Amino acid sequence: MNKKIIPKKIMRGMKFFNVPDLTEILGLAPLAVRDYLRKGKIKAVKIGKRWWVSDKNLNAFLNAGAIFDKPDKVILDTISEGVKNIIEEREEKLKKELTEVFLKQLSEKYTITKKQ
Repeated sequence: MNKKIIPKKIMRGMKFFNVPDLTEILGLAPLAVRDYLRKGKIKAVKIGKRWWVSDKNLNAFLNAGAIFDKPDKVILDTISEGVKNIIEEREEKLKKELTEVFLKQLSEKYTITKKQ
């Protein structure tokens, strides 16, 4: 983005951006931006038919996923927790698959009959 976006409104010293501003800043289609606003992914106010997003709320949205802005320990703990969860999920899936294969092989090798 080479061009600086100038907010369309400044109220009480706060800058506010409208949907066309956000489409340019975020590189999204207007419908996508409005969808984010309706779903509350970006905090905004709607006055009449127009949405307005403060620079504070826009920055909060843009930095929401910025894990790498956090201390190293938090980053490492988050990554470790994610890896641990992935390993546990795969381990559970592998156990189920191995159990199915083992039971299938057993049932093919041995005929199990009920005692009467």
